[in-house]
Amino acid sequence: QNRSFQSCWFREFPWLHYRIESDTVVCFICKKQNSLMNLDSARNKENAFISDGFSNWKKATMRFREHQLSECHKTAINFEVTIPSTHRPIMEMFSESMKKDREDNRRCLIKLIENVQYLGRQGQAIQGDTDEESNFFQLIKLRARDDAALTQWIKRRGSKYTSHDIQNEILSIMSQQIIRTIVSKINHGKHYALICDEYTDISNKEQLSLCLRWVDEDLNIKEDFIGFYHLHDINAETIFSAINDILLRLQLPLNNCRGQCYDGAANMMGCKTGVAKKIQSIQPNAFVTHCHGHSLSLGVKDMISKCKLVSDTLDTAKEIVTLIKYSPFRENLLGEIKDNIEGEELDSYGIIMFCPTRWTIRST
Repeated sequence: QNRSFQSCWFREFPWLHYRIESDTVVCFICKKQNSLMNLDSARNKENAFISDGFSNWKKATMRFREHQLSECHKTAINFEVTIPSTHRPIMEMFSESMKKDREDNRRCLIKLIENVQYLGRQGQAIQGDTDEESNFFQLIKLRARDDAALTQWIKRRGSKYTSHDIQNEILSIMSQQIIRTIVSKINHGKHYALICDEYTDISNKEQLSLCLRWVDEDLNIKEDFIGFYHLHDINAETIFSAINDILLRLQLPLNNCRGQCYDGAANMMGCKTGVAKKIQSIQPNAFVTHCHGHSLSLGVKDMISKCKLVSDTLDTAKEIVTLIKYSPFRENLLGEIKDNIEGEELDSYGIIMFCPTRWTIRST
């Protein structure tokens, strides 16, 4: 009979754990699961193999086999091996769920940004009479047909990143990114020219429009609109300060300016206190030129005003346009006559109101 622990038992019963100090063995699987309180519901718990230790070496082989077939040991094996191999940990599953939600939210947010970008690029109105009838929401619904996550995004309550403030913020970020890209290219080419004009908008506020003209690496001329800027008044000092502030914010040194283009107004091109003179006091190489398009319109207008035949003809044309344009019946009748004319196809879109100061780009 065996009177001491035999190392060969490890091959048949790999769950054994021998404690040298007490010359006993325990089932390390049962001991571990008992400490995790997973064996509280197991029946016939054998404390000899869990806490006390087994040392009856005469019946060791028989008792080891009995314990291996016991419900307590099977329960421990189930918690130690079977469940981990067939079920993922709760924290891991929760983490994966959060990861999937995060990915879905990011994808939906990107689509919302793309919607704003598309509408802005096409010059379409984002908002409507109601949120549900706006172009923004209708475009979301169209794209949601192929994306279940986006459909749930629309239906859920709370923040959906679809408020008017969020839309305006997205547009603002996009515009700033575009301007940064333009400015980066201008700085790479170093020199640029200013194109400015002040005007009064429909809300009766004075604004300054600013464009930059520059040359890229391939010597292609570029003209980029930078933005509209509100002015408290339109005197030369205010406009100069606004231009200087804009260039400072864009990180475009005024010393790199090599051209100025204005409409010829005294506050812009005055020889003593005009905006052009103030800029040239800082950078003498900023050459000033009168807008060619504006000069052409003024020259043609002056020429026509002194030619009675052309002037009378234009006055007559204006009266005819007014007679037809303000009468839906007459304009509809003109359209029917145009459709019934046989012969060459007419390319005209109809009658256009005459603009006396921009007649070189309009036709009747």
